[in-house]
Amino acid sequence: MEEVFLVCNAAYSMQGVIDSLRASAAKTDTEMEDLQTRLENTLITKSDGDAMIARLMAENEAYLKVIQSGGASHRTPEHPDPEAFTGEDPTLLPNFLQQLDLKLEMNKDWWNSEPQRMGYVVSCLKGKAHDQVSYNIKDGVVLFDNVNAIKSVLQSAFGDIDAKATAQLKIFDMKQGQRPLTVFLPEWYAIAKLTGWDSGALIAHLRRALHDNITWRLSLTKAKDMPTELTQFMDLVRTCDNECRQVDANYFKKNTNNPPVNPTASLQPTTTPQLTTSNGGDPMDLSIATWGAKDIASGRRPQTDEERAARKAYCTAHGLCHWCSSDKHRSLNCLTAPWNKKEGKA
Repeated sequence: MEEVFLVCNAAYSMQGVIDSLRASAAKTDTEMEDLQTRLENTLITKSDGDAMIARLMAENEAYLKVIQSGGASHRTPEHPDPEAFTGEDPTLLPNFLQQLDLKLEMNKDWWNSEPQRMGYVVSCLKGKAHDQVSYNIKDGVVLFDNVNAIKSVLQSAFGDIDAKATAQLKIFDMKQGQRPLTVFLPEWYAIAKLTGWDSGALIAHLRRALHDNITWRLSLTKAKDMPTELTQFMDLVRTCDNECRQVDANYFKKNTNNPPVNPTASLQPTTTPQLTTSNGGDPMDLSIATWGAKDIASGRRPQTDEERAARKAYCTAHGLCHWCSSDKHRSLNCLTAPWNKKEGKA
């Protein structure tokens, strides 16, 4: 019996050890799971950190490239720089200042401060012009208050003392001549702005200075539709120029604005009617004048009874309005015809 008791007591003790080991194993499993969770969190945090580091490094490289390029990366496309002003030809100052203003406006986000803007303006000056502002530059820093102060110095040194009077005299001699409107009109407008005159006076001067073909097309515009503001009138002039170039791209080369011998010549287009003969007669015989599609397209009006008769015959044969040459209506219903205006027809 004693041996049995000892065996049972040993078995009971061993069971206690086994239970203790199981409890220890369970605790170890729990700790392992906790460590595994912490490891996963650490790996996730490290991954996020690596991504952030990569992003910051990319941004740093981008900033470094901007610095190395001297700030050449801008939001707006580069506008052409003005041609350097030397002061040798003072008449170039207005054009230089205009180009400078355009550059500063079109690329205004290129400079972060007024000193930077002034530094750019000074870099556009050479020779005598630079000498006029060099007194206010020290250690590479421009000490003027702003860009306008630099422009005022240039105006005082090279500008016209009485620009208004000079412009008023010059505008009388300005004519388009045999130049394209795209060349003449900007030059004329630059002078016109300095005269101080109102739109009515400037419109009269511009009309007088234009090529005969343009003034002819302007004469076809109804009085009530004629612009009274200079900028709107200039838009109309450009439209007339475009119409003239559609008929003849080099129309402006075929005549000048010199006073014509014939007082009515300035009201006629430079394109002459096509005069033909049927039996070899004199091509200048107006009794056999013809009128065709080219004459209709040019927009000109007949100048002789023979041309009027030829135009009437052409319009009748092709079903066109005898007044405006439209194929949408007849002359009886033409709203632009003077007989309908007099009668007050709608």
